[in-house]
Amino acid sequence: MTIHTNARVGVAVFIFNGHNEFIIGQRKGSHGAGTWALPGGHLELNESFETCTEREILEETDLKVQDIRFLTVTNDIMKDEGKHYITVVMGCKLCDVDAQPKLMEPEKCSGWEWTTWEQLRMDYYAGKGRPWVERNSRKLTPAAAYDEAVFSEKGEIIPESDSMEVDESTENTNPPTRQLFLPLVNLFEQRGGFDPVADFWIAD
Repeated sequence: MTIHTNARVGVAVFIFNGHNEFIIGQRKGSHGAGTWALPGGHLELNESFETCTEREILEETDLKVQDIRFLTVTNDIMKDEGKHYITVVMGCKLCDVDAQPKLMEPEKCSGWEWTTWEQLRMDYYAGKGRPWVERNSRKLTPAAAYDEAVFSEKGEIIPESDSMEVDESTENTNPPTRQLFLPLVNLFEQRGGFDPVADFWIAD
């Protein structure tokens, strides 16, 4: 295991299609193997964030993108692996909204999947052992149509009002959860309120 004495800079990218979905892939052969991450890689010497974004996306997915923008940054300390990264999070759009990613580096990634921010939020809460509410899988009354669940110390959902009711007659059909790579975890833990879709389109 190589231990670096200084933090390194990485770039991670939200690549949006025409449905506000983006791709993530399951890492392999390196730190964070088995976890799910955005496409991206190391920032090279004298390289801009935008150039790194284009290069890494092409190398990993063979996709062509446009409207590349800075979104946020995370501080990712991986003590067990002796690594420390500053991850610059970028956003961009597909030139062809119907284009599909190719697996260009199978030694580094098991495959790409389209997902949404809400699905990643579900994965994050599941990884923390906390319940979550998905409006599409559980029928809620209008009083319960809130953006994020509120939790007690015991992990129980706290109703926002006495009129909130949950219809348990609809079976919860949540997809299997994915373990997220640390930079994705830190988007929730270090950047409260961050929403890549909203932040990207606000800048449009």
